[in-house]
Amino acid sequence: MAGFQNSVMVAKNMNFDELGTKPLLGIINAAGKLPIGTGNTAPTPEILGGSLTSPDSSITVGYSSPNITLTVTSPGAQSIAGDTGSISGTDLTIFANNAANNAGQSVSFVNSGTTSTFNLTDANKNTALGTGAGKTSQTYLNLTAVGYHAGNKLTSGNDNTLIGQNAAIALTTGGGNTAVGSATLTQLVSGIYNTCLGIGAGQGYTGAESSNICISNAGTVGDSHTIRIGTSGSGNGQQNTCYVAGITGVTAAGAPAAVSSTGQLSDLGFGTSTQMLTSNGAGVSPTWQAAPFVASPVHFQAYRTTNQTVAGGSTSDTIVFDTAISNVGSAYNTSTGIFTAPTTGFYAFSTSVFFNNLTTPSGLTQVQLAYTGSVQSLRLLYFGLVPATTGAALIATASWAMPMTANDTVKLQPFADGTGNYVIAGHALSSNAFTAGSIFSGWRIA
Repeated sequence: MAGFQNSVMVAKNMNFDELGTKPLLGIINAAGKLPIGTGNTAPTPEILGGSLTSPDSSITVGYSSPNITLTVTSPGAQSIAGDTGSISGTDLTIFANNAANNAGQSVSFVNSGTTSTFNLTDANKNTALGTGAGKTSQTYLNLTAVGYHAGNKLTSGNDNTLIGQNAAIALTTGGGNTAVGSATLTQLVSGIYNTCLGIGAGQGYTGAESSNICISNAGTVGDSHTIRIGTSGSGNGQQNTCYVAGITGVTAAGAPAAVSSTGQLSDLGFGTSTQMLTSNGAGVSPTWQAAPFVASPVHFQAYRTTNQTVAGGSTSDTIVFDTAISNVGSAYNTSTGIFTAPTTGFYAFSTSVFFNNLTTPSGLTQVQLAYTGSVQSLRLLYFGLVPATTGAALIATASWAMPMTANDTVKLQPFADGTGNYVIAGHALSSNAFTAGSIFSGWRIA
């Protein structure tokens, strides 16, 4: 071994013969060169290199004049911490899919030549990323599942997009669902075409609920074809005020709003004092207009055209005013003489009845005019009389008002406690039916 002793160099294994055809291995020659390896011939290079190989033969260092070479060869199958895969020749494939750290069944790293590719999508256009995302045994297509256990029970059903931890974690066969947010659609089993956005959106669906839209709302069990936006309240994730802009170009804020046949809103404005919001017919938005005078929607006026003979002592005859001058609302029946209230309200009536040809048998002491209804049933007029002569006449007039409920009735009934006959005159007794005949009218006041 070379070294210095008392300033004198001591050398072992040194060869100063530069003319040798083959340097001795491991010996420094006269030129100060150290041959490394075997198989080198003169002239001797500065560094003589043979082959150095790693213990598993995967890395070899060699020499090819004038360069040193480094060769990496395939060592065969390898185990990569956290994952499993293989290295073969120049191709490298790493599958990120083990029980402890599942990154989604479709995730893979593929290397061909000098290019490495990170794949998230499989041949069926499924993309699953996250621990437990997607399901290894499946027949579905076009799945996008991102997040812890997103869609991890799904076995069939296409076109689901599930993003967020535990998104659609119970879904097994439904398709066309979109769940975005932590714990969305967590209990849905087989529903289809649901769109849910926000933390916990759609959690209320527990089976086959379908075609719902939920935005920050849990939804309701059994809902289908239902839109629920927001959750009423003032706590976290709740709302108590709503502003909607851009609907038909108008913001409906405080003013009356109309809804079109296509479901769009429009602002009707406020109008001016005393104006009324008035319909302009089907398919046309109402507008503010001056309030017109509105006649009662229910009123009638009718009279008798012929005489009506009433037997003495009768208690059930009804005076039939058989001809209507007007009958708005068709509440008065000209065949029965009965008025029927179409709606609950306050009604007024007026009558003038011409009694004629009164007879004078003993016991005839009164004639009564009465009305009946469910609210009240009262005698309207009472006449105590003893006709002076046979054929005497009498005109009874009256006006009254009364509350009525819908379907109450009013009719006029004459009554005589004697046995004599009399006649309720029609217009034939005079050329002017309204002065000499019998007439009945009524109208709804409020």
